[in-house]
Amino acid sequence: MKLGFSTDLWTCTRVAELIEREFEVSYHKDHVWRVLNQLGWTCQKPEPRPREQDPEQVQRWREQEWPRIKKGPSRQS
Repeated sequence: MKLGFSTDLWTCTRVAELIEREFEVSYHKDHVWRVLNQLGWTCQKPEPRPREQDPEQVQRWREQEWPRIKKGPSRQS
């Protein structure tokens, strides 16, 4: 849920912008941090995982492609 932001990463500045947009109340980003902290919220970063990832394709790549790539280029004279 990006709510108009370019990424899923939520910062105190973004939360303050959203509060102002939705409730027309302005908070400094540092105060937003204190409030979130008092509510028991912690810093978290979204996991960079593709949503459309195919587990079978990933397994095939790990078994077939990765060993070939890991070996490095073949030496030809």
